[in-house]
Amino acid sequence: MELKYFEESIRVLKSLDLEQLKRIAITLGYTKFFHHKIFICGNGGSASAASHMVDDLELQCDLNVTCLSDNIPTLTALANDIGYENVFAQQLHRQASSMDYLIVISGSGNSKNILEAIKMAKDMDVNVIAIIGMDGGKVKKIKGIECIHIPTDMFHFEDISIVLDHYLCSLIKLEYELYKSKNGNL
Repeated sequence: MELKYFEESIRVLKSLDLEQLKRIAITLGYTKFFHHKIFICGNGGSASAASHMVDDLELQCDLNVTCLSDNIPTLTALANDIGYENVFAQQLHRQASSMDYLIVISGSGNSKNILEAIKMAKDMDVNVIAIIGMDGGKVKKIKGIECIHIPTDMFHFEDISIVLDHYLCSLIKLEYELYKSKNGNL
């Protein structure tokens, strides 16, 4: 029984599209040069993954990143005043600009506040990267966004989300090193 858990993790990791991840890492890395911001959000365990990803992208990759899930007073005020389904969309509306990035992390792909955030992002011309689990839910069906689909149960999804975060950060750092070796310091 114990090995089956790890076997599923290995299966899911092998199913990831490494070219897609490299392309996303390069894109996120370039936000530094163009002064674009990255916003990240999620619910429950995905909120923890979002917060962890912000920490890594800021401290390891020197990117301008904000976690829309982290400010508890703002979340509760918005949930009380305009509804929980709007907590991320409203923050994005106030803070984002055209050509910024929104990363959503959702195990089900069906959370209303994630769907509303994506809608707001698209209305504002903010690029969307979705990290989604299980069958991808409603998020997977949205046109014009980049989906990283991790087709597995919630436990494995949460594990792989953190692995994915660390992998993307390592790719961004590698791209910076390659750039610096060709062009001098940043």
